[in-house]
Amino acid sequence: MSRLRIHCFVLALATMATAQSDPRRPVEVKPPRTYKGRTIAQTMHYLGAPWLIRESREREEECSTLLECLGIERGDVVCDFGSGNGFYTLPICRLVGPDTKVLAVDIQKQMLTLLEKRAAREGLEGRVETILGTETDPKLPRGKVDLALLVDVYHELSHPEETLRALRDSLSSDGRIVLVEFRAEDPKVPIKKLHKMSKRQVLRELVPNGFRLVEQFDELPWQHVMFFGRAPDNDLSQQARQAMARASGATVGAPRSESAALGLVLARAFRLTGDDRYYDAACSCARRLVKSTHRDAHLLLFLTELDDLVEEPWLTDAIDDITGALLGGAGLERAAWPEWRAVRDANRRTQPADLVAPARAALDALDDEGRWTRDGTICVADYIVHMHQLCDLLEFALPR
Repeated sequence: MSRLRIHCFVLALATMATAQSDPRRPVEVKPPRTYKGRTIAQTMHYLGAPWLIRESREREEECSTLLECLGIERGDVVCDFGSGNGFYTLPICRLVGPDTKVLAVDIQKQMLTLLEKRAAREGLEGRVETILGTETDPKLPRGKVDLALLVDVYHELSHPEETLRALRDSLSSDGRIVLVEFRAEDPKVPIKKLHKMSKRQVLRELVPNGFRLVEQFDELPWQHVMFFGRAPDNDLSQQARQAMARASGATVGAPRSESAALGLVLARAFRLTGDDRYYDAACSCARRLVKSTHRDAHLLLFLTELDDLVEEPWLTDAIDDITGALLGGAGLERAAWPEWRAVRDANRRTQPADLVAPARAALDALDDEGRWTRDGTICVADYIVHMHQLCDLLEFALPR
């Protein structure tokens, strides 16, 4: 090897070492290939933009129905996140009115250029603020966004946690993000599996990142519509989540007469924590009860709560069967429905100030092994009551 070649080789090594150790260089966050068991899809290239504005889209997806269910009002600060060439951005401009700009975020400059051209053609120039985000930072203003809409976008985010953190920070005090994703539960939806998400997977990912499910819309032909607000983030709420994580590992058995009440709180706990152990326990409880002959309003309440989170044919069939029994069988008739409503409303507390003391009592009663016991034995009744108290705190307490 010549001296010149050796000199070049040593110089190259020195340059590499300097580049790797230079603290001024930005640290690149490598994107994960999977997230919480889901393979992350590749971002749609801007060359595929014409597909976003295809003529058949309204017929296939009922996009106008989606826009209506969002409840956008004049003056709302709305972000079309992953806006592409503006299929939803431009109609939203008309909803918020001429005095408010729609924030259109995309990571491809070419998409934003296409959007700007479409806005100019439709007389909406100046009504859109285009924002070129990065894979980890959408560059949104902090605390200003009333609604962030992600249509068939979230499953393509290369850095879900960083992006969700930025989205949460961008929300106003009562702001919400809306995830619209093709239903993984439905094999008839003609979209590749990689580009679908189940409700279970959405909750598994969103809830641990500081969000809580506040509303759903299930009337679109192919897609879920799930509304999330900021979850409370204070010391007591963090203690409640930690306690529920410990409690999910405790074995809880119940006589059949109590299983519907137990199942209901397990379903609520999954919705508010995204912990799969609660999901598995709730589904197991539901399957056991569906096989029995027991039918009452408590069971219907449990199954309908679970059905909001799990789109399974067996569960839908069971709800139809129980509804029929309550409305017309065994002398129950319609008298059962007031009872059903009373049970449902009893679990929807709305006064945040009333939630603190019961939650603290539930935390104080938890033993060192993450259980609620009496004389060393798990007490199912206490488990149900205390879990509801912690769920109430996470569901109704005001975010910080």
